[in-house]
Amino acid sequence: IFDNNEIIARTNGQTGSLILQNDGGSVRIGNVAVPGGYKFAINGKMICEEVKVKLASTGWPDYVFADNYQLKPLQEIEKFIIQNKHLPNIPSAAEVEKNGIEIGDMQKRMMEKIEELTLYVIELQKQVNELKSKSKD
Repeated sequence: IFDNNEIIARTNGQTGSLILQNDGGSVRIGNVAVPGGYKFAINGKMICEEVKVKLASTGWPDYVFADNYQLKPLQEIEKFIIQNKHLPNIPSAAEVEKNGIEIGDMQKRMMEKIEELTLYVIELQKQVNELKSKSKD
């Protein structure tokens, strides 16, 4: 049924749980308001085969592999973790509980950590190889 520029699924005159705004506005599934700045809201869980996130901004963390990237010493990372109880550039549990996460942004942050970890492992392997070669001499 069209009602106030919305397409609403109704059952026996009762508003259903799917509302589409006819003018290209928001989509609501379930009894939920669409927050300002958003186009889609679901009151409940979602399951799908795939989600594709296209980041509007650049900055995918391949910058970690640039020659001028300053990888923090592990002692500095340890100190940060002891003080803050989370990794640098990763939100705390309290922040996530309060604000949620943006999937694209979090994937970017996790990739940064994965790439940094890879560099740390490479450096550690070099140290292991050096110690092995010294012990053979």
